[in-house]
Amino acid sequence: MSFNDLANQHSTSRWWQRAKVRSYADALALYKKARNPAKGKPVTSWSRLYMRQDDTNVYVHVQSEGGPCVGYFSPDNKFTFVSSEHDIRQMCAPTLASSLYRAIPFMWQRVGLARYRVEHTGNIGTFGDDRLYMDWRHMRSKAPEYFAGLSFDLTTGQCLNRRPDISDSISPDNRKVWLRSLRKFKYGMKARGRVGIFATVINDISKDTKRQIPDWAHEDWQNLLYTSIKETEFPLELMRGFIATAMHNRTWVRRNDPLSTTEILDMVDAVCKTYSIDLRRRFGVFDEVSNVQGGDEVSRHKVERHQESQGAQMAV
Repeated sequence: MSFNDLANQHSTSRWWQRAKVRSYADALALYKKARNPAKGKPVTSWSRLYMRQDDTNVYVHVQSEGGPCVGYFSPDNKFTFVSSEHDIRQMCAPTLASSLYRAIPFMWQRVGLARYRVEHTGNIGTFGDDRLYMDWRHMRSKAPEYFAGLSFDLTTGQCLNRRPDISDSISPDNRKVWLRSLRKFKYGMKARGRVGIFATVINDISKDTKRQIPDWAHEDWQNLLYTSIKETEFPLELMRGFIATAMHNRTWVRRNDPLSTTEILDMVDAVCKTYSIDLRRRFGVFDEVSNVQGGDEVSRHKVERHQESQGAQMAV
């Protein structure tokens, strides 16, 4: 027997297709075995199944019901992901990347900051003659991009509501507006640091023992950040948010050291980088309807291109 034959005999061939729960029927049958339904039913060491009152869906949570909800199995044999990209990034992204396929039939791949791709394991191909290997190229470039509400048919494994990849549809004009606005905003923050405006705010926040740390993923903070960058404004609330976040993220050893301007500006860069995708969507950088455009309007640059084409035809 050759070495390859021996290896294949004991290998975990197609290891990514061995999920413990593959369908709604599997999830429901496993949940009914729970000793205490209120505490859920473990699937793996990190995942548990729960059902809610007057609800036939079976939910998958990380660790406990208080942990982030990955998604739910519905009676029509579909699975829908429910957590936002930033909730995933903050609480369980490494766990999903390393172990999601062990619990439910999906593979998870990080492709950028708060950007992920997810695919049903039945749709991932293989390569290799003597031994089978999973095609990671599919996960990195062809699997559907993740968003809250992404849904799969578990019978066929097909994605039911895939969105176009954001990197395939970029408006050059709106991208220039975004980059120009961001540069002006960061320059304005640096200028305010040089003239000592931060010192007064730091002093006020240091005295506030009940200060709250901003949730930059929240709609209100996203709106404030977007408006400030777009209009080159620097409201006190926003500066307090940056400074409070910088204070919160310091190490315990340096908790009593004075907060420097450099640390605040680094936090500004970090927040803008972390929520870059959300901000660029609001600026209309991607070929989709921006959150601030609302309704069923088409994106601004689509309208501009249509008007330009009409003008060219009229000129001809």
